[in-house]
Amino acid sequence: MGVIEELVRRCGLNTGMHASGVAEDALAEFERRYSVRMPQDFRDYFLLTNGGETNDESFVRFWPLEEVVPVEIELADYEPDRGLYPGAFVFADFAINAWLWAIQLGGDPGDVGRVFLLEVDGRRKPPIVQSFTEWVRCFLVNSHSLGPGGVPGDPGPPQSIKPGRRPWWRFW
Repeated sequence: MGVIEELVRRCGLNTGMHASGVAEDALAEFERRYSVRMPQDFRDYFLLTNGGETNDESFVRFWPLEEVVPVEIELADYEPDRGLYPGAFVFADFAINAWLWAIQLGGDPGDVGRVFLLEVDGRRKPPIVQSFTEWVRCFLVNSHSLGPGGVPGDPGPPQSIKPGRRPWWRFW
């Protein structure tokens, strides 16, 4: 079983209203509408499932294709953040948009596929991982490692917290 199939199985993304995957023609229409080309791993994900809520305590929602939008649209009310990630599209959120993840689908072909954690603070951050597959692997190991203060792929607290950063789960 591949890592994307494992994500779908483990998170229960193959149940509920978005259980079936997206048709190829819907993916082609998305790419045409936004003049982008999805990396194969991201395309494979949508062929398996059309997002959904996770069935665990990660509080992550994977957006269905019809909700995946460019960062500048999702962050339209936030200057200058909305313009910091041209060609990047929001595909998932934590705790009802407490933070967002976006994947680079447009721009320099060498940059396509990188994933960003969007923190609305007026500064562009480097990608947290270089591909959707890498993001999924990190998510399956420890979804908290992909949030503010996390180090993608670390197995969990306390190792996954960068020095000087407070982990997101200690904000409440």
